[in-house]
Amino acid sequence: MNNRAGSILWNLRQFTTVSPTSTTVRLYPLGFCRPKTVYSNWNPRNLLLNNLENKMQSSIRYLFQDALIFKSEDDDFRTKGISTVTALIVNRLLCPRRLCFDSKQSPVSDNELKKINFHHQASNEDVSTKETKPTPVTFRKLSQECNSLSDVLDKFSEVPTFPSSNYFLAMWTIAKRMSNDQKHFEKQLMFNHPAFIQLCEQMMREAKIMYYDHLLFSLYAIVKLGVPQNTLLVQTLLRVVQERINECDEKCLSVLSTVLEAMEPCKNVEVLRAGLRILVDQQVWKIERVFTLQSVMRSIGKDAPVALKRKLEMKALRELDRFSILNSQHMFEALAAMDHRSIILLNECSKMVIGNIHGCPLKILINIMQSCRDLRYRNLDLFNGIADYVATTFDIWKLKQVLFLLILFENFAFRHTGLMDLFMKKVVDEPGFLNMKSIVSILHVYSSLNHLYRGQTREYVLFLLFYCHLTYLQKGYKSA
Repeated sequence: MNNRAGSILWNLRQFTTVSPTSTTVRLYPLGFCRPKTVYSNWNPRNLLLNNLENKMQSSIRYLFQDALIFKSEDDDFRTKGISTVTALIVNRLLCPRRLCFDSKQSPVSDNELKKINFHHQASNEDVSTKETKPTPVTFRKLSQECNSLSDVLDKFSEVPTFPSSNYFLAMWTIAKRMSNDQKHFEKQLMFNHPAFIQLCEQMMREAKIMYYDHLLFSLYAIVKLGVPQNTLLVQTLLRVVQERINECDEKCLSVLSTVLEAMEPCKNVEVLRAGLRILVDQQVWKIERVFTLQSVMRSIGKDAPVALKRKLEMKALRELDRFSILNSQHMFEALAAMDHRSIILLNECSKMVIGNIHGCPLKILINIMQSCRDLRYRNLDLFNGIADYVATTFDIWKLKQVLFLLILFENFAFRHTGLMDLFMKKVVDEPGFLNMKSIVSILHVYSSLNHLYRGQTREYVLFLLFYCHLTYLQKGYKSA
């Protein structure tokens, strides 16, 4: 009995090799496809292979990756309203429940194989989701539509959209337009707003998936808005920035440097600064913008390796031909920030500053003098150029600014007679700005430089200053 059963199975295998099967897909008028196994030339075998047909029908429900290629069969298999084609399954599976055949394309050809275009049919749920999906909003649009920080938070509470960095950037843009008193009041309202905590939580959730430059801009805006540095939000963003520092390109390098300049020292900031040094050491020769180079120089810190400082100096020397006037003015501050005195670089920048000094703000000139003091760099041509320019435009400056500049000159034992005479004349004519601190500073500068106003004696100068001080005291007494 067993031998007869074995012989029957062997005969069935032989018929299988002689009569190949093919998988077909029926195309119904509604566009859904259902497979059917068609056996050529020998129909009785279908009785033995019903289970195989059921398996083939169930397997078509899974996902295909690539296309289905169809070929027409004999006309014997065509029925009214139903077309039968051969389906060759290629690679992975796609979901046929969301796919339908294009009615405009005929899948049937006599001697060729043609690909059928599938179109994704969205369900009613998908359509409703697209209709209710909030439109993306940019921080520029928010900053234009809103007039206060609370208005931005109200927009967020209505329809939160991704990324949350747009809201922080919009609030920082609005805050920059405000006065100091108004800014302080608006920040208090921001911290007490019920949507602010929700925005911070969403920012922490999105930190790992948003663009790296958006993350850095958000961190900078959050710090500038006055969020304490020891909060969970700021420390979380610092950790995520550390983890994703390899995504830093030149633009992100500049923003990261600016962020580190604005933050106070802490463990996460120091770790991030150490990572920045490693990154700069690898990418210093790829930096194209001088502004980015100077931002990096200001942020790496005074305790950076000497080899890295020299590498940045060589990069700056290579880019000297591309220096703008602003680049030359800011190079003093950049070198002082990393405590590296490059005489060649300072001399070249000094020449450009002297040649383009007209129109330069006094604040920048004071920063240059402070940087020269920190770097112990003494250039008489530079000092004379600055003093001559201030003396020429003396009437447009405040006396406190000029006094501060004279104090910096005194650190280098540099005396400019014309500027000091003009300043003393202004003090005699308008003694109202003087206080005790200013009088002490004037006495120190003029006595240290041994300068007398228009050949007058030292005793006369002391008497004059004392008279100015008495005038200041009487003015304060009357106002009280």
